[in-house]
Amino acid sequence: MSKRVPSPKDTIKIRRLPAKGDTVQLAATVTRITEPEGSHRGLVTLRIPGAPAPITIDARYLDGEPE
Repeated sequence: MSKRVPSPKDTIKIRRLPAKGDTVQLAATVTRITEPEGSHRGLVTLRIPGAPAPITIDARYLDGEPE
């Protein structure tokens, strides 16, 4: 089985580290959704490529809605 070499369009080049307060966009895969219950509006578990573990966040943050 051969590994596919990523094309330049698949590769993200980071020219500098982001500074505190910068906005970055990440591609992530949704691995689990917990339906809304009680006071929370649902939970979403995401896997970011290269991250050591998945993260779970409140679904309202995907809309960019502040607390």
